[in-house]
Amino acid sequence: MTVSQAVGDGHRTAAFLVFGVVVLGFFLAGCAATRLDSTPSPVIDLSGHWLLDPLASDDASSMIRKALPVPRAFRPSTATGDSPTLVPSSDSRQGGEGGRRGGRASSDADSSNSMSMDNRPTAWGKIRPYDFVAAFVAPPSRVDFLQTLNKVTVIGDARRRDLTPGDEAPFSMTDRYGSRKVRAGWEGRAFVILSQDGQRLDVSERFSRLTDDRLDSHVTFKARNIKTLSIHAVYRRATPEEWVMGTDGPPPPVPH
Repeated sequence: MTVSQAVGDGHRTAAFLVFGVVVLGFFLAGCAATRLDSTPSPVIDLSGHWLLDPLASDDASSMIRKALPVPRAFRPSTATGDSPTLVPSSDSRQGGEGGRRGGRASSDADSSNSMSMDNRPTAWGKIRPYDFVAAFVAPPSRVDFLQTLNKVTVIGDARRRDLTPGDEAPFSMTDRYGSRKVRAGWEGRAFVILSQDGQRLDVSERFSRLTDDRLDSHVTFKARNIKTLSIHAVYRRATPEEWVMGTDGPPPPVPH
């Protein structure tokens, strides 16, 4: 074998190795994606009007506050006038409201009149961190589940979502909480909704029926700079009288 033949064989071997790595990468990416079916197996119907059972559900408000990063005060540097100086707030863990508790704020916050989260995700924008997380994980007091062969509608308090089960092409959603891709479908007996925004936000919602004719909900929330949250909620089927009474007037506010 000549030197040129050896070099040519080496180039071909390297090319095959690169091709194999690329194929393996695509295969692993496909395996990593959650497969959602268009129909439940076995057949199950989640349709109904459901009311939250607080005693059987997690305290979402408390769990959200514990998961949020510690807020810090900041004020412009007197030396340069352009770069902020971070000042840890001694009251920042109390109440989760930027150092406020019972209407009292830290002296640093009062003097600079500017409280902020130096490590907050950019997706929060002007929305308070608590409200941003609660929009995804706080269980609504009422859930209306409408299930047909080709569409599932989930209405929680003032929020309505019309979803196509098993559609592999996610649709884009943009609201005051940012932009994200949404997919939905069935994993066995559970209806799953996946909301993702690149590497910054990953929310998984799972709805299933319990044996005593109740609706079970699990929400897993992952976001940059926030501890992973897993919120469990249980709903009981509403009577016709309860649901009619519950639809009068605006929905109750999310507890803070």
